[in-house]
Amino acid sequence: MNGALAEESPGASGPERCWRAWVLPMLLAVLLAAGCSGKSTATSTTSPVTTTGPPTTTTAPLTTTTATPATGATTTTGAEVWDVVGLGDSFIAGTGAGGPSRGLAGAYARLLGEQLGIETALHTYTDYETVADWVEGLASSTAMQEEIAGAEVVIVWLGYHNVLWALWGETCEPVWPEPLRTCLVEATATMPADYDALLGAIAALVSDEAVVMIGNQALGPPEIEEWGEEPFWPELKAAAYDVWAEGIAAAAAAHGAILVDSAVWLTGPEGNQLLRGEYLAPDGIHFTATGYEALAQLFLEADGLDD
Repeated sequence: MNGALAEESPGASGPERCWRAWVLPMLLAVLLAAGCSGKSTATSTTSPVTTTGPPTTTTAPLTTTTATPATGATTTTGAEVWDVVGLGDSFIAGTGAGGPSRGLAGAYARLLGEQLGIETALHTYTDYETVADWVEGLASSTAMQEEIAGAEVVIVWLGYHNVLWALWGETCEPVWPEPLRTCLVEATATMPADYDALLGAIAALVSDEAVVMIGNQALGPPEIEEWGEEPFWPELKAAAYDVWAEGIAAAAAAHGAILVDSAVWLTGPEGNQLLRGEYLAPDGIHFTATGYEALAQLFLEADGLDD
C-alpha cells in the first residue's frame, strides 16, 4: 500500500510559500479547535465499535472510566470480547471523522472484529502533549493502567506534539536553519528515552498474549507544503522527525512491541509526499473515516493475529 496513497506535492515558490500569510493561522485555528492548545489532561473514551450510524461515545475522567463491550456489525460468534486500547492524539480521537470509533483505534477494532469474528470493546485515551507527559499520565492513572492490563491489543500513536509548536512558532520562529534547528533539537531531545519509558510501562502491564503496536507518525501536510520541496528538507526532517522515529524503533524492539511502519505510507520514502484528498479531512491535516480505516489496515496487517 506504500505507493498507492501518496502522490508528489506540487511544490510552490515565492508568495505561495509564505507561511505567515496563511499556513500558520490556518494550522493554529485547526489545532485550537481540536483541543491542542496549552496543557491538557488525557481523557478516556469507551465507545461501541459500529459500522453504521453516528459514533456513540462517552467521555469521562480517567478515574471513572469503565469498559463497555461493543459488538461489531459483522460479529459472528459473540463468544469472546477483545479489549482494544488506543493511546494518542487526534488520530485516536478521530478528529475529522466523527469521533474515536471512527479514528485509528476504532477503525482497527472494527476491522479486527470482522476478521476474527469476535466482539471488540474500544477504550481510547487522548491527549495533545509530549511523550514525557504521557509517561507521567500513565503512571498517575489507575484507570488507564487497569484497562491496558486487561487489553488484548494496545495501539500507541503519539509524538508529533513534541515538535508542533517549535515548527509553527509557538515556542520558536520557524526559520531554517536557525533558530528552528536548535528548537527542534531541544523539543526532541528526550523522546527516545520517553518512548522507552512509555513502552516499558505498557509492557509491564499487559499480559504475555497481548499485542502492543506503535506507529511512526511522520511529519504532516503543513510541513510538507511549506518545506517539502526545499533543498534543506532532509536536514529539517532529520531534526524534526528522524530522531524520534529511531527512538520509536529502539523502544519497540526493547519491549516487544510491533512497530507499524506507517510513515512511508503517509508521506512516501522521502517524507515529502501528500496523501490523496479522499483520505484527508477538509482541514487538510486530519483524516476522513476512509483515511483512518486505510491506516488501521496497516495495523491489522502487522498484528499477526490471523496467523
